[in-house]
Amino acid sequence: MRRNRIEGLWKHILLGYWIAAAFLFYFYAILMTIRMNGMIHEAFFHNPYIALGSLFPFLMLFQASILYFLEKRTIEPSLLRIYLQFTVVQQVITGNLIGALLAFLYVRNG
Repeated sequence: MRRNRIEGLWKHILLGYWIAAAFLFYFYAILMTIRMNGMIHEAFFHNPYIALGSLFPFLMLFQASILYFLEKRTIEPSLLRIYLQFTVVQQVITGNLIGALLAFLYVRNG
């Protein structure tokens, strides 16, 4: 019982982190656009860092949705474990060490 609670806790923390970090980035991009008195597409055009950086929050939202649906629908727990191991590697490669740590803790406790 306690193990299931801990596993569920890491899942919720990881999902919450991915969703919150993505929305914070997009909120930041909108604030920068308002500050520049322009349109959002102008900010992406004039600042390539925002344009390239927007790929990572999209990837985090995509990963969160995959994790959610794998958790809900998978019968084979090894598929979820393989996905989480892949996620740890991907998060390290993209430099998201917090996401990698949370995914690792979820794999270890799962």
